Amino acid sequence: MAATLTIKVQQNGNNATVTVANKVIDYEVEGLVLPELTNHAFAVWHVLPAAMTSGAVIEVDGPVDPGTRRAAQKFSETWELWRPGQFKRVQVEAQRNAPPASPGRRRDLAMYSGGLDSSHMLLRLGRRPQRACALTVQGLDYGVDAGKSFNSLKKKIEPFLEHLNYDQVVVRTNATAITASGRHSYALRLMGAASILSGVFEEGHFAADCTHAQDMLTFPFGLNHITNKYFETDDIVLRPLEEDVTRSEKVALVATEPIALNAISFCPDRSVAPYNCGQCEKCVRTKMMFMVETGAIPPIFVDTSFNAHTLDTLKLDDSKVALFLLRHISGRALRVFWTGCLDSKRDLLVNLPQDQKRKD
Repeated sequence: MAATLTIKVQQNGNNATVTVANKVIDYEVEGLVLPELTNHAFAVWHVLPAAMTSGAVIEVDGPVDPGTRRAAQKFSETWELWRPGQFKRVQVEAQRNAPPASPGRRRDLAMYSGGLDSSHMLLRLGRRPQRACALTVQGLDYGVDAGKSFNSLKKKIEPFLEHLNYDQVVVRTNATAITASGRHSYALRLMGAASILSGVFEEGHFAADCTHAQDMLTFPFGLNHITNKYFETDDIVLRPLEEDVTRSEKVALVATEPIALNAISFCPDRSVAPYNCGQCEKCVRTKMMFMVETGAIPPIFVDTSFNAHTLDTLKLDDSKVALFLLRHISGRALRVFWTGCLDSKRDLLVNLPQDQKRKD
């Protein structure tokens, strides 16, 4: 018989707590007034990753809308289908149905981390004719205890958001550390953070990581075009955008906007955050994309060098990594990529299985 994870939610103004299995998830909202939490759906999304690993029943001691219960169960069923040895279907129950959502809620919530994907999304949407809202979650890339670095990030992205007419809102939560960890949980973390604001917003959007075709390279990943479609509930709708754009195409647009370039922060090295070290694998991949798409590396890295030694950080002997890189760059860029400083890596790429080489 499956275990039960009972969720209890308490609110004190702009702060809330979720108690589950003798653990406490904390929430703090900054940048707007948090209305009364009449729907506890946000807690379902943040407890679901842990429940999926055991098949535990989620039982909410409070109101949840039927749409969220159905969507969460469908999400877990899909991951059980993909990884039956790791995940199990989760049944979601609630003490009562949430009341109908208030009419006239806003539809301009954008999930924004300061990274390349979400920066490109905001650029592509353009300046908002009316003041919109950009939601950044502290507790994803930056831990809740990384206040100094996160405050530096907020200052770094503020001019870009102001340029595009966005207010900055923060949801601060330790949910990732408590119940929402794992490769399967990435989109659930976003949905939970957006859902706690459902008293203000009825709709929001986030940037997809990959195109549909590129999803297959890392599939199944927590952000993918199949389960991304499940976040349409009676509580809030969170839609993926950018599913038609590769990462190198995103680089090409961001490179044309200095105010966006100055804002982006994607390096996983927290010791230099919110700046980009220029030496880790993610920074080197991004440097490469800037070079092949624009012919130059912008001064957004602490280390702006780019040579054969720089590329030693790339795991090109991992065929998935190599293929992912090649799929992200155009035919023109591939010819640049293939020459000069990449000579030392050529043999690794040549020796990929024939069906994994890019066909130009």
